[in-house]
Amino acid sequence: MSSDVQRPTAQVSLVRRGLRHVAGYVRDEPSITALATTGAIGFAAMAVLSTVVLGRIIDDVVTPLADGNTGIETRGVLVVFGAVAFIRAAAVVLRRFGAGLLQGRIKRRLQMGVADRFVAAPLEYLRSTPTGRLLAHIDADAQASTEPLAPLPFSIGAVAILVFSLISLLSIDRWLAIVALVLIPLMFFAQRMYTVVIEEPALTFRRALAEVSTIAHESFDGAIVVKTLGREGAEVERMRAASADLTHAHVRMGTRGALFREALESLPTFGVIGLVAVGAFRIDAGAMTAGQLVQGVAVFALLALPVRVAGYFFSSLLPGTVARERLDEVYLVADDVLLGHDATEILQEGPLAIEI
Repeated sequence: MSSDVQRPTAQVSLVRRGLRHVAGYVRDEPSITALATTGAIGFAAMAVLSTVVLGRIIDDVVTPLADGNTGIETRGVLVVFGAVAFIRAAAVVLRRFGAGLLQGRIKRRLQMGVADRFVAAPLEYLRSTPTGRLLAHIDADAQASTEPLAPLPFSIGAVAILVFSLISLLSIDRWLAIVALVLIPLMFFAQRMYTVVIEEPALTFRRALAEVSTIAHESFDGAIVVKTLGREGAEVERMRAASADLTHAHVRMGTRGALFREALESLPTFGVIGLVAVGAFRIDAGAMTAGQLVQGVAVFALLALPVRVAGYFFSSLLPGTVARERLDEVYLVADDVLLGHDATEILQEGPLAIEI
């Protein structure tokens, strides 16, 4: 199994429990995770390097041409820029391939694990559990549990972008780096607030989704009984109430997420404004060039990417953690049932015989 099955405790936050599950997935597939992470870090390096090339183009090509110098050699700069773009695209392919492979393998392992527990469980356990809940565990819960793995390599690459961006700004001017050092903690604080605010709505949404799935499958399985007893209206009302709860939970989670995501993505914009103001004074003092200011602005534009990726990762981590803990309940309940069941009643060892 991809991580140890444990009963969740109230003392451990949902985010920490989710990160523990993700770490278990990574331990299961270290080579694929390394492949995807290599692509993500390569993309981060090329993204920051492209801003350096852009700054050199401004200083070595655009500015001389604006001053009337027509003897500028542009072929070498374009070759370097093209090479950086090609490596960056290759890194994106590597990252996405690795992330998709990682998510697919872990999902298959979770589904096979749940299916094996269902096969091994006694019939009374399966009969006492609604069919909709069983299907939700093996499909929807397994899918949601692995959703955080899709942005995981990119999230690691986002950290690399922050590191490379800070190094790039330090190489330009220390005052630009100071602006970044003020902005980055604000982004992480806002991201932390987002996870706190979205945690409870995410829990409510996953529970409401599971309830709708359970009612739907119960209605399908018991359609003949429902019609015989004339309970169609009650079943419709039951589904309507559960669907209304699901809609309300989804809208509530989406509204909070949208508000915080917009606030998070606006922080780099304010950073760019501060950067341009500081850069104008530094250019006037002769401490930096126009190309370096353009490079710094491009680097700050990249800082919006880690915030967006982190927001996507944590928004999928919370529902994914709830879904994974629903799967853990299946393992724990199935274990309890199997331990309390006489193994000889399931299948005796040795050859089988038929007595008449």
